[in-house]
Amino acid sequence: MDVIDGVDGAADLATDTAHPLVSGDPGTHFVEPHYVEGYVKANGTEVSGYWRDGDGDTSVNRTVEDGGGYMRSNPDGDPSNNLKG
Repeated sequence: MDVIDGVDGAADLATDTAHPLVSGDPGTHFVEPHYVEGYVKANGTEVSGYWRDGDGDTSVNRTVEDGGGYMRSNPDGDPSNNLKG
């Protein structure tokens, strides 16, 4: 496990503007469903690996074809301006 100290998922950004779910807003991007490796938070809490598909339910692993994935604001270091829901 790695110690994570940055923007969670930043390495997994999907920047392909040809994606069918691109919003047209230059401040957002579509995040493809993907597996998140387990890691240890800076406070020592261990987080097990899980499938991130945007539905909030880790017991259901959705592909893009199944409706998985989600729009996200581009990381800029300000967590108060991220898209919600």
